[in-house]
Amino acid sequence: MTAVEALRAPNRRAGRRTGAVWTLFLGVMACVAFSNGSLPNLRVQILIFSVTAVWAMLRIRVTSLSLLPRFMLLLYAMPFSSLIGILILRDFLWWKTPAAVDLILDGRVSQVLVMTGLVGILGLVAGFQLAGRFRGNTFARRPARVLSLPVFLLALALALLLSIVSARSGGSRDTYFADALEAASQGGAGGTLYLPSYVLVTLLLLDAQGDTKLGRRGWKIGATILVTTYIVIVLQLLRGDRESLGLVVALGAVHITSRPPGEAPDDGDRQRARFRFLIPVFATVIAIYLAVGQLRRVAGEPLGGISSAVTEEVSAGGTWTAVLLGNLALANDYTSGTMKMLHGQTYYDYFASLPPGLVTRALGIKRPIEGATGPGLWYYPLQIGGVHPVMVPFKNFGIWGVLLIMFLFGWIIARRELRNPTGEFWPRLMYGAFLVSSFNWFWYGDMPFIRGLMAAAFTGAIFRLLPTVRIPSAEPSGLRSSLHAPDASPFQPG
Repeated sequence: MTAVEALRAPNRRAGRRTGAVWTLFLGVMACVAFSNGSLPNLRVQILIFSVTAVWAMLRIRVTSLSLLPRFMLLLYAMPFSSLIGILILRDFLWWKTPAAVDLILDGRVSQVLVMTGLVGILGLVAGFQLAGRFRGNTFARRPARVLSLPVFLLALALALLLSIVSARSGGSRDTYFADALEAASQGGAGGTLYLPSYVLVTLLLLDAQGDTKLGRRGWKIGATILVTTYIVIVLQLLRGDRESLGLVVALGAVHITSRPPGEAPDDGDRQRARFRFLIPVFATVIAIYLAVGQLRRVAGEPLGGISSAVTEEVSAGGTWTAVLLGNLALANDYTSGTMKMLHGQTYYDYFASLPPGLVTRALGIKRPIEGATGPGLWYYPLQIGGVHPVMVPFKNFGIWGVLLIMFLFGWIIARRELRNPTGEFWPRLMYGAFLVSSFNWFWYGDMPFIRGLMAAAFTGAIFRLLPTVRIPSAEPSGLRSSLHAPDASPFQPG
C-alpha cells in the first residue's frame, strides 16, 4: 500500500460505515411502510429495486474485485429480473402457469412480493458495507506442507468417485426441477454427494496452488482440470444436470484471487487481468448451461442449436425466475391473512436436520427437513423447489426478520471475501465452499448451503491428517516479522 493509499484508507472505511447506516435506515423505513400497509406503486418498487441492485453491483468494494459479494448479489437479484417487463407492460406475465397467472395479476400480491425483495437487498448491501469497514492482514501466506503427488491423486480419485455415486443416485430426470439440487433442498441422499466432491476438488486446487515444486504442481493442476472436465461434461451436462456450475464458479474465483505466496497485496491488476481473460470462458460455460436447461425442458423437441436454446431459456425465464414462485405464494399467503408465522421453527429444524441421512436412517430417526417437508415445497405445486433467501426469514419473523437476517448474510459473505486474500488454508477453503454452494443457498434454501459448509469442515479436517511433504519457504525477508504472527497454515507441524 502506497503512502497516498494509506492516507485514504481511513476515509474509505468511514465512507463504508456511513453508507451502511444510510442503507440500513432505508431498510428500516421500508419495513415501517410495509408494516403500515403503505406500499409504493408496483412499478416504482421494481424501478427502485433495479437501481439498488445495479448501484450495489457497481459500487460495492470489499476487496479489489469483491467477487463473492457481487456474485451473491447477482444471484439474489436475478429472480426479480423478469419483473422488469412490468415496467413496459402493466399486465406482463413473468410466469404462465394458471395458478401463477392469477396471483401475478393481483396488484397487492405483487407489491408484497417486490417489497420483501427490496427490504432484503437493502439488508444484504448494508451487511456488505459494514463488514467491508473492518480489514485485517492480507499478506498471502504459503503452506509449510502440501500433499505428495500419490496422496493428491488418491484424494482426487475419491472426489471423482463421490460425483459418480451422486450422478447414479439421481435416477431419471422427468421434470424441470428434478435434479440433485432439488434432492439437496429436500434433504437428499446419495444425490447430495456432489457437495463434498466439489469441495474436495476445490481444496485440492488450493493445495496445488501452494506447491512450489513446478513439476509436481503441473501434474496436480493438470489432473484437477481433467477430473473437473469429466465431472462437468460426462456426469453433468450430458445427463442434463447443472449443479456443477457452482464448482466451475468456485474454481474460477479461486484461480482469479490466488496470489504468489508471501507477496504483499497489490492493487488488484493481476486479478483483474485474470478475470478479463476468463470472461469468454465464463460466457461460454454459462451459455452451455442455459442451453442444457432449455433442452431438459423441451426434451424430444427440435431446437436450432445452442444459440437458439439459450435464447429460448432466457425468454422463458429460466430456473432463476422459477425460484420466485415461492415468494409469490408467500406474498399471497400474507395478503390473504392466512400466513402462519413460524417464529423461528424453521431454524430449529435446520439444527435438528444436521445429522447425515445415513446416520439418522440407521437409527430410525426422521429429520424435520427431509423428503417433502423442506421450505422448497411449502407451497407445492405452485412452488417447485426454489427457495429465495427472503422466504424463510419472512415466514418465521416477518418483514423485520428479512432485514436483519439478510444483513447478517451480507456481513458473513463480506467477511469471507475479506479473509480470502490472507492465503490461509481455512479462509481460502471456506471461500471456495461458499461459491460451490452459492446457487444452492440463494436459489434452493439454507439447508444445502449448511451441508456444503459441513462438507468443507469435514473435508478440511481430514485433509490435515493426510501425509504431506514440506516445501521450502519463499517469503521475502522481513515479511514474517512484519506480520507478527507464525504461519497459520494447517500443515505446519504443531
